[in-house]
Amino acid sequence: MARNVTAMARNSWLGAVAMTGLTYGSYLTFSNYIFPYSERTGHSIGAIALLFSASGLGTVIFSLLLGGILRRFQVRAVVPVAAIGFAFPYLALAFSDSLIVLYMAGFVFGAAVVFTGFGLSQTEIMWWFSYKQIGRRLTALTSGLAIMTFIESPLVALSIQRFGLSATAVGQGILTTLMIILISWTLLHERPSHYGVVVDTAPPKARQAPLVVGSGFMPRAWPFWLILGASVIEGLVFTGYSNNASPFYQSFGLDPVQASLGISIVSGLQAVTALIFGYLVDKIGLRVSVLGFGTVVILTLLSAQFVQGFGAAMTWAVFMSFFAFVNFVGPVGLRTLFPHAEAGAVNGYGGAASQLGVMLGAPAAGFIFTATGSYIGFTNVAAGLMLICVVIVWIALTTRGKRSAALSESLHAARYPDPAPPKVPTESTAPGV
Repeated sequence: MARNVTAMARNSWLGAVAMTGLTYGSYLTFSNYIFPYSERTGHSIGAIALLFSASGLGTVIFSLLLGGILRRFQVRAVVPVAAIGFAFPYLALAFSDSLIVLYMAGFVFGAAVVFTGFGLSQTEIMWWFSYKQIGRRLTALTSGLAIMTFIESPLVALSIQRFGLSATAVGQGILTTLMIILISWTLLHERPSHYGVVVDTAPPKARQAPLVVGSGFMPRAWPFWLILGASVIEGLVFTGYSNNASPFYQSFGLDPVQASLGISIVSGLQAVTALIFGYLVDKIGLRVSVLGFGTVVILTLLSAQFVQGFGAAMTWAVFMSFFAFVNFVGPVGLRTLFPHAEAGAVNGYGGAASQLGVMLGAPAAGFIFTATGSYIGFTNVAAGLMLICVVIVWIALTTRGKRSAALSESLHAARYPDPAPPKVPTESTAPGV
């Protein structure tokens, strides 16, 4: 049994990393389509960037439904259906000049990525792995998407130049969809209880507490709202950059292929910086890790006003890779505060908050560029917002914040006691470090 459980956990993790890499690696190449789509249709950069707001809306809604859907349907049934919806915006970019069609496709895409990206992948990892590994296992998702973006971004840029926007979009959409379906059928697993397995995921001091099911108690603790606020900010800032990345680098004086190299540098180095961040989270905690990495990001954003030319832009991209904690403040922060909350609910709240930022970030940066011809106004505002993000994460995860969360959890457990608390699992039923 021990070997089987370990293998199932490992395969679920590998599948989550691969699937998230494909999903968000493809998502982060959308910026390569913005200029050619604008040239073909005559729509402004800001108007096209609203695609990401529509996508964010779909993600917000279905992130909040994630826990309930995973309680009712199996992972290997949900993911293939979502993968089909994943292809919609690529088909819209290829065949339609209508912004309404593009926005509708973006909404479907946003709903789909909850189940082909971070939402489901983070839940799989929280189902199958010990608290001791949560930082490293979760941030490996960023490493996976970083590697895929590093590979895909220049290929997409070159393909658009050689084969055109339509052919590239159709090919990317169909190929990615088929690969996600294959991963879901071969690597992903249902929650451990589906196989009669108990996996210990709570910290040692929390193991004797009753299991808390659901999520309704979390909003009663004030740190919950601070973590969600930080998630909104990190989503806004990173998406403002990433979903405008190709025109962003072109505003530094680069051509489209050179711009794709900047995107690849950020993504490629994030494969390393994300793992470092995850290791630090496991060793010294989330708030100190966010303080260190967040400070580098703040200084990098402020320096954008001095960047011009290929060399300076590539150096800037190197330091921008320290934005490796995007999409993790919410899930890891909430899991730290509420170790017994249902994983699907934790990731649902965190994902919804992050996507609220996504809805704001992409069009905000796009419209600032349309109005001023530069992204500098956005990077300066983004630096200030990141400072707020770092501060509120620090406050939320103080001893006082953890006590507030623990009180909310214990009051809920006392009011709704678990009739049969799960036994502490033996080593044979919990994947080791």
